[in-house]
Amino acid sequence: MTLEEAIKRYADNSEYERAHGNLQGCMEFKQLLEWLKELEHLRNLVSFAEYHNVSIKRAKEELLRYGVEV
Repeated sequence: MTLEEAIKRYADNSEYERAHGNLQGCMEFKQLLEWLKELEHLRNLVSFAEYHNVSIKRAKEELLRYGVEV
């Protein structure tokens, strides 16, 4: 399973749990989903930095300059 597939799966499960009133399950899925999204974001940032051969700090500055949320 790819990271993108996991994000989609847990996003779908979070919606299911929310619809069926299991608050604890919903909160756990929501937290896991947030961590998966953060991991995806960090991987993208590192990939950008490596591709452009710049530091993470410089990559963040460049992305912010172009309006990409980091």
